[in-house]
Amino acid sequence: MPEIIDICDSEGHLTGQQLARSEAHRQERWHRVALVWIVNSSGELLVQRRAEHLGCFPGLWDVSVDGHVSAGDEPTPTAVRELAEELGVAAQPSDLTFADAYADRYTMAYDKTHQEYDYVFILRRDIETKDLVFQAAEVLDARWMTADELERGLQDTPALFAGRSRQAYDIGLRAARQQAGSAR
Repeated sequence: MPEIIDICDSEGHLTGQQLARSEAHRQERWHRVALVWIVNSSGELLVQRRAEHLGCFPGLWDVSVDGHVSAGDEPTPTAVRELAEELGVAAQPSDLTFADAYADRYTMAYDKTHQEYDYVFILRRDIETKDLVFQAAEVLDARWMTADELERGLQDTPALFAGRSRQAYDIGLRAARQQAGSAR
């Protein structure tokens, strides 16, 4: 059964229309996505390497988790669900801090423009990467990076990272640097 998602406008307002996710992508329609950055007590960010077969950013390093908001659902429960599905991380909505929301557009692997309205959350948690349980269909690997390492990677080797709006990365970088500053 195809995943059904709500269609929104470029400001995240729902239109009342619902489509299968594949059809929303084919028609290049705006839809909602939840992103989560996991930040540990040392101020490092967990980045995941996406599976090679995915339509968006295959094989590239990306935010900790992301996922489409299913029809009738909201971004916060979607973020909680995606943490569990992609990395095996149990969380409650109260564990997440909402950071920002914005419109993002980029080209998918099959030359369609992906138009998503992103809701970005921060989860502050110390997790050993060996304890993560990857959803094999979505995640190849995960690792911790300092804000400086991620910043250098984005500048020096951008082809290794998901081509999201810089805003997605800046939100994570700010959260990591704030946490690193409070850890001193």
